Amino acid sequence: LEAHEHWVQTGGAHGRPAVLDGMDLRPLHGLLKQRCLIGISARNVIAIGVDFSGSSLQGAKFAGADLRGARFAYCDLSGASFRGARLHHTSFDRAKLGMLRLVSGEPLPTSFAEAEASSAQFAAAIFDSPLTDFGLSPLVQQASPIPA
Repeated sequence: LEAHEHWVQTGGAHGRPAVLDGMDLRPLHGLLKQRCLIGISARNVIAIGVDFSGSSLQGAKFAGADLRGARFAYCDLSGASFRGARLHHTSFDRAKLGMLRLVSGEPLPTSFAEAEASSAQFAAAIFDSPLTDFGLSPLVQQASPIPA
């Protein structure tokens, strides 16, 4: 994580990008708050109940991740992908959700396509467009239990 933050701070000159794909992040609980994790790759991770509060997660890739009960309060999630993620009971209080402008000028929207979530989870989030623009499929009515 420190090498990733150094990579971000130096514009890629030093450190290395974090690729956590497929990992179980639960042992890192408490270490992922208020971090600079821009562009992190966390596809298919298990992060049930993990607290990311206050982190910069622009352009992060959480596709297919199990994030049930995770906390993204006060995170910048501009351009992040949660495609197909399991998000039951996940908190997005005061999280910034919207478009990220890449260096090339291209827009990268936050995506919740095919994610399992309910609109109530986003009641206190900060949007730059309507929630329907983020690709949430018909919203899940039943929440999946969080394993112990």
